[in-house]
Amino acid sequence: MKKIAEDICEILHDYHAEHDFKFTANHVINWVNQFDPTDREFILTEFLHLLNHGIYIDKNKGRRLLLSCIKGLASQFKFDEISEFLKHADFLSLQPSGKSQSILLEMVDDILIKNYGVEIAKCGSKSKKYAIYIDDILATGNSARKYLKDWLVLKNSFGGKNIDDVINGTKILIVSVFCLHTWPDIGMRLKRELDRSGIENKIKYRYHYLIENHPTKPNQRFNFTYPVKNQPKEVLEFLDGLKDKSPWPMTKKEYAFRNSERPEPESLFSSAANRVRFENILVKKGVEILNGATKLNDNQRPLGNINPSFQTLGTGTLFFTWANVSNTSPVVFWWGFNNWQYLFPIVNRG
Repeated sequence: MKKIAEDICEILHDYHAEHDFKFTANHVINWVNQFDPTDREFILTEFLHLLNHGIYIDKNKGRRLLLSCIKGLASQFKFDEISEFLKHADFLSLQPSGKSQSILLEMVDDILIKNYGVEIAKCGSKSKKYAIYIDDILATGNSARKYLKDWLVLKNSFGGKNIDDVINGTKILIVSVFCLHTWPDIGMRLKRELDRSGIENKIKYRYHYLIENHPTKPNQRFNFTYPVKNQPKEVLEFLDGLKDKSPWPMTKKEYAFRNSERPEPESLFSSAANRVRFENILVKKGVEILNGATKLNDNQRPLGNINPSFQTLGTGTLFFTWANVSNTSPVVFWWGFNNWQYLFPIVNRG
């Protein structure tokens, strides 16, 4: 088991390195030893298989992806020179300091200075036509919706609002992330919340990795943790208990479990059978962890945070970056309370 743990550490080598954390084989083994003995080697083997399918972005790769994004946007909008595109680019800084966006924008600033001799603060000197919202992951879409909603209603220098410019096309709103989920539709949610038709089709997306998690669209890869319905009593009781505990009208229970015949073929896990076993272990242990908590937020679920009105087991994100772990990932990876030792330490996640 130690060799598998060492291979995992080699991939996760720079996770939170800037916070003086270092992945070691002992740390990984201490984490997996919290599971049933018969499952421990299987968990590490399957997790290593998942990591080898590109679900972790280290800092160097993150830097290359951000540079590729800038080049791609310049090409997409027909600029012959990237330096000219930057004169019309507005890199939105909407999240609080210390969140993923601020970390990524610092990296973008360094990239721009070293490659094009321009600071991020000097971008948009001719216009701010291309408004670029950068983040690591768009999972539930709650953060992006919240911050973009506030930005859209701001007045521009001509007395109108950003939403007016986006809808009429004088401003292009771009959401660029390392990882995008297919289920959240922040455009439609912004349309409803701002009561403004037209915004729903105006957001352009760029991403490196796509998590196909929409429960009704055909041919979704379901490349996240999405268990089948055959679950032990404690899992079903947790799910049923959500409607009694939450002040929200509960919906989406019909999407709580995956059809056992989907996806076809299996493209992420090592086999369909190993997928079921891995998911079942994570959801059962996640329920055990949360049942031991003294207090839970409405959106906290064994497979990760989700829209609090959804009567499901969580978002189930299987994607990680050097900077942080999403709280939409299964709690076994990042929970650090009631005597559970996390695999990934977290910062600025509440």
